[in-house]
Amino acid sequence: MKIPGLIGGVTWTSTIDYYRLINRLSNNQLGNHDTLEVLLYSVNFEKVLQMMTHHQWSEIELLFTEKAKALKNAGADFFVICSNTLSKVGQQVAAESNLPILDMVESVANAIHEKEFEKVAFLGTSFAMNDSHYRNGLKLFGIDAYTPESDEKEIINRIIMEELAYDILKPESRKTILKIMNNMQQKYDIEGVILGCTELPMLIKQADTAIPVFDTTEIHAKAIVEFALKS
Repeated sequence: MKIPGLIGGVTWTSTIDYYRLINRLSNNQLGNHDTLEVLLYSVNFEKVLQMMTHHQWSEIELLFTEKAKALKNAGADFFVICSNTLSKVGQQVAAESNLPILDMVESVANAIHEKEFEKVAFLGTSFAMNDSHYRNGLKLFGIDAYTPESDEKEIINRIIMEELAYDILKPESRKTILKIMNNMQQKYDIEGVILGCTELPMLIKQADTAIPVFDTTEIHAKAIVEFALKS
């Protein structure tokens, strides 16, 4: 079995879900009390957030390269970044650390392909929704991703940063995001919605809507377990 190295803490609330899912999914396959060995480097999110706010992506790349090298030295065979937004620096970090990455965007694209969808909505932080990285990555797989209106982006980002990042789940926020999803389905005729922030699945579940949703935390965790157990 391969040992995954997780760069987490972005945020800690969703990193908990990664750890729980990886252990549950690997135990389901291995049986008894067996699970994958997992290495985790949890970063200070405030530090990373300040870098994102000031568009210091090269500094984030350097920071994450340092963490990936630490994971490699500790025994990780590959690494993941437990964030949709920060997947932006993933390939550069993999090249500079000489440690393979299991990329978030590719994992999500594969899950969308399994449904044979081509048009989806992408909800996430304002950093991710306003940046072309994620949407361009999906485009390489033949998937068109649409983002909400500017005011709706601000609402979603506020919910993520001011509520979900602190493990605060508000029913009214759930209703707001579901309304945005319904608006996008009517406007763009989307086939599904990417919950493109690993905190969003804490609030939005498939049971809440008839629109197919892609839980990126669960998708990535499943991909991690599958890749680690291949050997």
